[in-house]
Amino acid sequence: MVTTASSVVTDNNPMPLLTYGLEPRFYEFTELIIEVKTTITMMRESSTELTYDR
Repeated sequence: MVTTASSVVTDNNPMPLLTYGLEPRFYEFTELIIEVKTTITMMRESSTELTYDR
């Protein structure tokens, strides 16, 4: 493909990177370690008020 245009064309719409000649590279990982840390906090609060009259 040969480009012979002398003016610059701009477009504000998103275009795929393949349009600019960029090709995606895919990598394969044969071994992968995923570490996940989770913290769960639970709180239970209760109060009771008793009043006795004589």
